[in-house]
Amino acid sequence: MRIELERKRLTAAGSTDNTRMTELCCYMTLCSMDLGHKFLAYKNAMNLNYKMNNFITAANFARLILEMEPTGVSFMRIIYYVDLCFQT
Repeated sequence: MRIELERKRLTAAGSTDNTRMTELCCYMTLCSMDLGHKFLAYKNAMNLNYKMNNFITAANFARLILEMEPTGVSFMRIIYYVDLCFQT
């Protein structure tokens, strides 16, 4: 929980250290959580890595999301991210 609080604090402070925020977001996915919370952590990490042009890492988080929920509401959006990651 401290990881997410630190990331939120950096965001609220207007930090421009996007690398650190991305790193904290990825660390958050390693914590043991309920599946619903882990899904949100993966989704957040995927989005942030995609915005930082870390396409391989974003595709990995997208794969993990699809393993958790292969036919969910966000299925088409995740597939779209995966396609974009492999195009570049």
